[in-house]
Amino acid sequence: MTKVAIVILVTLVPTQLARLAWADDTVAKQAAKARLERGADLLVKHGYSGALLEFEDAYRIFPSPKIFFDIGLANVGLNRNPEALQAFQRFLAEATEASPESIARAKAQIEALLPLVAVVDIVCPTAGTAIAIDDTSVGRIPVSRPLYLDPGQHRLTARAKENDAPFVTTFAAMAGARVTVLVPPGAPPAAAPSNSSITVPPPPLPPSSAEERTLVDRSSPADPAGSPVIYRRPWFWVAAAGVLAAASVTLWLTVGRSTSYPTSTLSSMSF
Repeated sequence: MTKVAIVILVTLVPTQLARLAWADDTVAKQAAKARLERGADLLVKHGYSGALLEFEDAYRIFPSPKIFFDIGLANVGLNRNPEALQAFQRFLAEATEASPESIARAKAQIEALLPLVAVVDIVCPTAGTAIAIDDTSVGRIPVSRPLYLDPGQHRLTARAKENDAPFVTTFAAMAGARVTVLVPPGAPPAAAPSNSSITVPPPPLPPSSAEERTLVDRSSPADPAGSPVIYRRPWFWVAAAGVLAAASVTLWLTVGRSTSYPTSTLSSMSF
């Protein structure tokens, strides 16, 4: 190959590669634009889930940071506040050529979203420790981006090395507040719960107590000590019946057999 041919190749190859790259970018831009248009139409119709899928596909085809603004709007419609906040912040950080109007709108969205989420700081002395919150990976220590969570209870899992047992802890997050989660060096596994956390049912009542309760009318009034009034007890009426019977015999023997029926007072009593 002559020197002239080499010079021609060196001159033409970069030009052709640039043309191919430009052509590829054009095709990618057109495909991404079509998806952005479909997503925008779904966004107007409140089809937020479909819009989010279209916007994410557009970013995969042509990763323009300006698309993060659309991704943020779709997440706002889905009430995914942490994801929306992160998208708007990436838009401000990376879309340096965005219009002033879009920048102002993104800042307004961030200002409205911050009071709705919790900011989480993870403190861990072991660099490289893998961190997951609610089984979703958030990266390795040190985590470079802010962590935003919905209010409520969350679970953090930390693993210093791939084969190590994980350290697991739970924490509460409050809207508009900042919470710090401490991960010990080496991320040892969390201690097993103690037996004191297990609820033990009360022992059963002794048979005598149970039998006595079946004889007591729980709806009956009670004395100050808590015991039922004596005339509510069955044995009281048995004893009273015996006393009245003895009194009747005595009266019958006293007045003689000429009286056919007992007195009205005695006849009105029911035993």
